[in-house]
Amino acid sequence: MTAYYGFLPAEPVRAEILDLLARLAQPSAAPLYPQSNRLAAMLTDDVIDHLLLKLVQAMQAAGGQGHGLVLLLGGFIKTTMHGLLKVMLGSPGNTEVDRRTDFIRAVFLNLPQQPPRIGFVMPDDLHRRFLKAFEEIDAGRGKAQAAVLVQALAEFTDLALIHFFDGFVDRLNLGFLLKKGAAVARGQMKAQSTATFGKMIPALSDAELKALADYLRQRMVEV
Repeated sequence: MTAYYGFLPAEPVRAEILDLLARLAQPSAAPLYPQSNRLAAMLTDDVIDHLLLKLVQAMQAAGGQGHGLVLLLGGFIKTTMHGLLKVMLGSPGNTEVDRRTDFIRAVFLNLPQQPPRIGFVMPDDLHRRFLKAFEEIDAGRGKAQAAVLVQALAEFTDLALIHFFDGFVDRLNLGFLLKKGAAVARGQMKAQSTATFGKMIPALSDAELKALADYLRQRMVEV
């Protein structure tokens, strides 16, 4: 079996993906870059919401205090990404839009007996370590899993950047300066994410750890 991380996209995002893919399958002279650029912004927000902001909401529902660091991180990444999108996307022709949309095709998962998800394959070892930590959390021994979770989330952050950032940027025809700017932004997002989880995880209560485990577990599937 293969393990995946995948969240259910917001309905407007799902509908926009399906519509763009359908339009690309029927060649037309009508420019598709406005829809493609709009979808890039929508998907960016949906990814950040599910990776960070909805996780905070789940922990708040368990009695958490808001986890301001994660909210700040989410805001920072959204601001950074939307700034990048404004200068990177441009007005490409439909052939280029189709090539860029290979990113969507790669992360739009149609798994057997599953609704469509946005996500990526998880390494078996990382998936097992997450599940083991979740078992310990369920048994009330979550505090002892802080270091394991911090390391696992650091590796997960790397995967998210590879699939959601690199997978998108690498399909853009960027010049040297834009590539350099994207690389700097990527480094900042990775550093901020690693630091944020490193500070947050050890401070979580048992209830918050349980909420975190449940949230992530719902988004990890094996098929």
